[in-house]
Amino acid sequence: MKEKIYNMVYEVEGSHWWYRVRRQLVKDLISKYANKTTTILDIGCGPGLLLSELQNNGREIFGVDLSPIALEFCKKRGLKNVSLADAGALPFSDNTFDVVLLLDMLEHVQDDSGVLREARRVLKSEGIVIIFVPCFNFLWTKNDEISHHYRRYTLPELTNKISSNFTILRKTYFNFFLFPLIFLLTVVMNLLRVKLIAGKKLNNKITDSIWHVIFKQELSFLKFLSFPFGVSAFIVAKK
Repeated sequence: MKEKIYNMVYEVEGSHWWYRVRRQLVKDLISKYANKTTTILDIGCGPGLLLSELQNNGREIFGVDLSPIALEFCKKRGLKNVSLADAGALPFSDNTFDVVLLLDMLEHVQDDSGVLREARRVLKSEGIVIIFVPCFNFLWTKNDEISHHYRRYTLPELTNKISSNFTILRKTYFNFFLFPLIFLLTVVMNLLRVKLIAGKKLNNKITDSIWHVIFKQELSFLKFLSFPFGVSAFIVAKK
């Protein structure tokens, strides 16, 4: 099943509404909080499209993942500094990176606190960590099980996990506007025991365009406000 998921992500992440807006949000946060960064590590980099888009302005880009399949896709994209590694035991020296990305990966590991400690270890002093997580256990579906998630978070829970080791610069829920629809779909999926990996079967070109427009509107709002709830959350924090 994991192989099917990585194949699907590689095929759709360039055009799928969720991946497109998510990548733009990450790039916006890097520009705002770490504009002069030169070294970036993506822990749980997956097929690597985000990393390939971050390769500019003299940056050194690195990625690690537990999946050989994901790393093969990274290499197809021309990424060289990608390696097979456990997020809890990174093959890098202390104080190596300006930015560490933990994008929808903490929910995949049992010891998320250990991964956060490793992220802090490899960050330079004043380095930035950007964390994305899925939220709220009542949004749990079969897709979480298929994706080998251990948990979904609330923003206070995530804040408590990192506040003792990092200075939090920004935190908010996001994917707010689509929350009611996604909540309704979650209820239906759970009642019918439906599996819809990454929403692939829900989307055609028309619905994908509509969802993309709605989700993208949040990027403007996130520049000056925080949302009280959402399908996901992010935190930007400094070592």
